[in-house]
Amino acid sequence: MSTIIKVNLKPLTPSVPGRAKLLIKEWRFETKELRFNIQRNQDQFYLGEKGIWSPSIIYHEVSTLGVSAEGYYIDILDNILDPLLKLTGTSFKIELEDSEKNKAFGVLILEEGLLASSALGNATLNAESAPIPSKIQESTPPELDEKNIEQIELPQVDMTSELTAEEKISFDTMSAENQPKTLNEDKKKSSGVLKNTMIGLVSILILVAMACGILYYLKGPQFFKELFEKVQNQFDEIAPQSLLKTDETQISSAFNQENLNSACLITDETATDELAFVKSCLQSSPSGADLMKIIANAKSKKLCQVAQRIYAYKSQAGDKQISLAYAKEFDSAFNEKEGCFAEDKETAIYWYEKVLSVDPLHVEATERIKALQL
Repeated sequence: MSTIIKVNLKPLTPSVPGRAKLLIKEWRFETKELRFNIQRNQDQFYLGEKGIWSPSIIYHEVSTLGVSAEGYYIDILDNILDPLLKLTGTSFKIELEDSEKNKAFGVLILEEGLLASSALGNATLNAESAPIPSKIQESTPPELDEKNIEQIELPQVDMTSELTAEEKISFDTMSAENQPKTLNEDKKKSSGVLKNTMIGLVSILILVAMACGILYYLKGPQFFKELFEKVQNQFDEIAPQSLLKTDETQISSAFNQENLNSACLITDETATDELAFVKSCLQSSPSGADLMKIIANAKSKKLCQVAQRIYAYKSQAGDKQISLAYAKEFDSAFNEKEGCFAEDKETAIYWYEKVLSVDPLHVEATERIKALQL
């Protein structure tokens, strides 16, 4: 039997490097002979002894389960705390099991104020670069592919940082007097060419109008009516397949990409380097609405890894709307058959729980978790 629990890793009061308290809420089973495992969602590895992550499931025995006003708690030492803090930004799943094989799992929330054993009393830590979250398959949170998805970063770009001192220009002091003389000469030449072109076009239009007037006088209005009908009939014969019929997917894709910045436009080249596309797009800081358009475009073109990476990264960054949409991809009530994501009840619950970690009172996420647990 498996249920959902709420688990927070909290600092002691006052904070002690390498020490923490694992607070557990809504555990309804035995309180003796407990054990737990912690799984990171970037590659499905489990936390083992000495901070080593292993592809095989590893359990940690609970020697004492304490009780407080907030719930049950377990004392955590540096062998557990330090490797978690090194992966700031990664999401973790924790599973608790009793001697009767009753299990419960939940998202492990790392609260502020936790200190690694190396902090030595410092108030802050220099965390390593956070890997990008991904989909964990088979009854665990989603993971991305095995490539180094953690390489996605969102640095603040200094647009002038790569310019040399000679290349930097003070635009405030630039005046028309400093412009090259050849520029003014070219403008005069261009102006003359444009003027001559306009005169030529007007002359042609006058001649065409005169010719139409003569034809109208000689042939009468019936001639023009028959000519128009003939041209229209010829157009109708070739237009239905080549011009008039537009693929619905193309229409949807064009609509969804409207107003997106160039870094987020999905093209034929996107499939050749999906990771580079995701990095470039996220660096341009698209809005939540634009991200949903990008995800929809990616799914329509079967670029599932693009959709998955964006979903996972923004969900871990605390975007509850993206997390909610991601949960629905796995929820049987919303899942698109034969789409990018297969139905998976526990994965859906995992991402709904992520929504609740940001907004504990979120009604829809709460209702869907209850429905999926029935």
